[in-house]
Amino acid sequence: MQMLNFAVVAFALLSAAYVSAISGKLYGIAGAVALLAAAVATTASLTARRQRQIAWIAAEPIREIQRRLAADLGIDSLRILDRSPAAQSRWRSAMWLAAVLHALVLTTCLTAAAAAWFWLR
Repeated sequence: MQMLNFAVVAFALLSAAYVSAISGKLYGIAGAVALLAAAVATTASLTARRQRQIAWIAAEPIREIQRRLAADLGIDSLRILDRSPAAQSRWRSAMWLAAVLHALVLTTCLTAAAAAWFWLR
């Protein structure tokens, strides 16, 4: 969540910087800002992917802890991961969604950089 918040704030600042650079006819700076936005998008995507992998790895130990707690306390509703058999399909759909979103953001950033480059010429 912190990475998502960082990416949103970074994109807001970079968007303002890009628009200001274009308005000031500083096309080289606008291109550099767009490339920086592409780097931020890539970093955010890779970080989110790693966090999903860590969560997937942690699911089995958490499932075991939930089972033991449920058995010791006699509360079956503590078996949260056991009640969610479609978790893997949700993870896969989340990864596709993240990949598509990253591709869109990266395409937008690179298009902005290319536009600034062509204006510079």
